[in-house]
Amino acid sequence: MNKTYGRLFGLFMVSAEPISMSQIIDILKISKSTASTELRRLLQMGYIEKVLVEQERADFYRLVKDVWA
Repeated sequence: MNKTYGRLFGLFMVSAEPISMSQIIDILKISKSTASTELRRLLQMGYIEKVLVEQERADFYRLVKDVWA
């Protein structure tokens, strides 16, 4: 795993609300392609999930409830 993966995972651990990719890009100061790659990796590994947020068109993500199980 790389540094960005760890930073992204840490961001999900401390975030109480779902986060959009644009928020991730702004907070971590990373490129859109890097954010997309790392989000895809976290989704495939089952650590995060996509969630719907009312009145928003963007995809939002959050840590799965039992990530340590």
